[in-house]
Amino acid sequence: MDLSLFDMLLRCQPGHEQLHFFTLFLSGLASLAAVIAAAYRLWRWRVGPLRTHRVAARALRMEGTYHAKLNHGVHAMQLYDYSIRLNPRAAHVYYLRGNLHEGIGNIDRAIADWRRGLARLPGHRDAAYNLARHRADLPIKFPWATAMGTFAGVLLLSVAGWLGFLILRHMS
Repeated sequence: MDLSLFDMLLRCQPGHEQLHFFTLFLSGLASLAAVIAAAYRLWRWRVGPLRTHRVAARALRMEGTYHAKLNHGVHAMQLYDYSIRLNPRAAHVYYLRGNLHEGIGNIDRAIADWRRGLARLPGHRDAAYNLARHRADLPIKFPWATAMGTFAGVLLLSVAGWLGFLILRHMS
């Protein structure tokens, strides 16, 4: 494995300033892309899914309920999964998917889905009843501190990368 290029970058040898600036510029672009992606995901999480996604998720949920009544559990589970991908805030879909998991004997997954449903809609009586029936604890709250700490860390790393790029650019 040839490490001469990596060694040259670490030693900052004179005459290779363009390579250093190019490397710093690429890393700055990568960190900027990471911040933009994180900010977009945070914004989408805060605002919620698009209206078209909510409508499509509701249609998938209704079709999944139809297939569950016909005892097509695998197909219904796939439709519920697609519905959750489009609208992860829909608490009732988690309840329905939990019922399917309970029907095939996956009690742990059923409890996890009922907890997710209750986390999104605390007043969902059927999910609370099913959890109480299986003697499961109520869901824990969303870890805001961890989420905001992670976002702040990504933002801090990006700012540090850009500042390093600007300082090295002004030094030359």
